[in-house]
Amino acid sequence: MDNCINEILEIFYKKTGIVYKNKEEILKKKIVKFYKDLNYCDCYNFLDDLKFSTELFQHFTNFMTVSESYFFRETKHFEYLIKLLKNSKKRRFKILSLPCSSGEEPYTILIYLLENGIKDFDIVGADINTKVLEMAKTAIYPSRRLSYISKDILDKYFEKVKNYYLFKDEYKKNILFKHTNLFDKTIFSIGKFDFIFSRNLFIYFDDLQKKRALEIFYKLLNIDGYLFLGHADNVREIKGFKKIKELDSQILKKIKI
Repeated sequence: MDNCINEILEIFYKKTGIVYKNKEEILKKKIVKFYKDLNYCDCYNFLDDLKFSTELFQHFTNFMTVSESYFFRETKHFEYLIKLLKNSKKRRFKILSLPCSSGEEPYTILIYLLENGIKDFDIVGADINTKVLEMAKTAIYPSRRLSYISKDILDKYFEKVKNYYLFKDEYKKNILFKHTNLFDKTIFSIGKFDFIFSRNLFIYFDDLQKKRALEIFYKLLNIDGYLFLGHADNVREIKGFKKIKELDSQILKKIKI
């Protein structure tokens, strides 16, 4: 069975670039439970269907990429974004959040822009997981995910519904959510951007996939565009980018090569 599980993980890696280090044994047990819950008695039967069923592979991808995010996480990035926007002569800005998970990051960016009087912008939230994207579109969150938000911001942008908070529709007009795989050629159909937030994605990539991801982000960015990475995203080779040293944070600026 280990050979079968390894083949499953290899297929997943080839399509998504994601590798799980030091979690193999726990992951194998979870995968076995996953396909047994779908009434597969044999691993190889599941593997055969996984190779050819787009729907099954997406279901498996949703299972493999579960994550939980928070509003107003690593706020230095958003503060630096506002500084860049206020010093820019450009009239309209386009921002990508990938992976956007269930929407906490792109909605946080939206709040920061509106609170600083910036109105001419478009935000795209993109993720490989269709389940979290539906949550992002619905925009209903448990209180623990909003624990870093001040009461005045909470009251302004959210409506309390029982034990949850709903992001108000009136503020959503400049935000769009899309299902996409960074390593699929269709990624370029979402357009080009002035700023890309891709925080804590690179921790799931090996060096080869990190290099590929940076090359794709380079193509997605306009000249002099910025790429924001998470503190844990260890990137060695940054061809085509200059690291911004102003902050103790991972911010890369696109340069001509």
